[in-house]
Amino acid sequence: MPDIVHPVGSEQTDRAPAPYAEVVAVPFLHGHIPCVVVDGEPMVILRPIAELIGLRWQAQHAKISADQTACVSFIVTQVPGDTQARRVMAVSLETFTVWLATLQPSRVRPEAQETVIAYKREAGRALRRHFFDRGADAGAVDKPLTEIEMARKYVAVLEREQELSKELEAARPKAEYVDSFVHGDTDASTIRVLANQLRVRETELRQLLVDRKAIYRRLHGRRWSRSQNRMVPEYSWHAYATHRTWFVERDQPEAPRHHNDQMRTTLYVTPIGKVKIAELVRNREAA
Repeated sequence: MPDIVHPVGSEQTDRAPAPYAEVVAVPFLHGHIPCVVVDGEPMVILRPIAELIGLRWQAQHAKISADQTACVSFIVTQVPGDTQARRVMAVSLETFTVWLATLQPSRVRPEAQETVIAYKREAGRALRRHFFDRGADAGAVDKPLTEIEMARKYVAVLEREQELSKELEAARPKAEYVDSFVHGDTDASTIRVLANQLRVRETELRQLLVDRKAIYRRLHGRRWSRSQNRMVPEYSWHAYATHRTWFVERDQPEAPRHHNDQMRTTLYVTPIGKVKIAELVRNREAA
């Protein structure tokens, strides 16, 4: 692994200075897989592929960044079709393989499902054939590899793919749960945080949203409050269907459960909701 490639949790971040690298376009399907070579190691520029199959790059970037085992490098390059050089995230072939394995064709646009299946089946083989089977002519290394060195690299990638596939299969149920229910939309924040940002009291903001029929609270029962030394009602907050784009509910598996053993959830405000709620507050103040 090259020195410039680090796990996401290390000192190599998307704010650190980035080197420049030329794009290596690996032919695939009716287009190409955009790659770069960093210190002799091929890496895949992930964003164009994610957007090709209709995935939100912001969410995929967050998923990769949260994976402590992912190997990434931030480089500056001009992707084909772009008008200028930009800073982009590139991932190792192993990390690219893991990312592809997490994709479920049934959860992308219908017109992109065949593309996802093709990437999952053939992309790894196309990359290995381009960078390893063709040797130095493929532009993957700075100096020619011997046949033995090339074979060793090829076997190492295959063995690593098999190991990662087993790990992914074991972790798949938990990964699907977190991806579907815990993370929700990125860049969301609680109503309390939004109230502080808008410089209004949280109770006032909640009441405004209740009056506007944006949210409502549901009574779960009563619990004993040590601070108040009495039984107090226990509520959860939810969004009306007409305002679902404003909010997202996230499960809180680590929090104490309700008295009926139901998992607690927290209502978060999405970026769209923040804009709309800020307008509500401004209109109320102007009235």
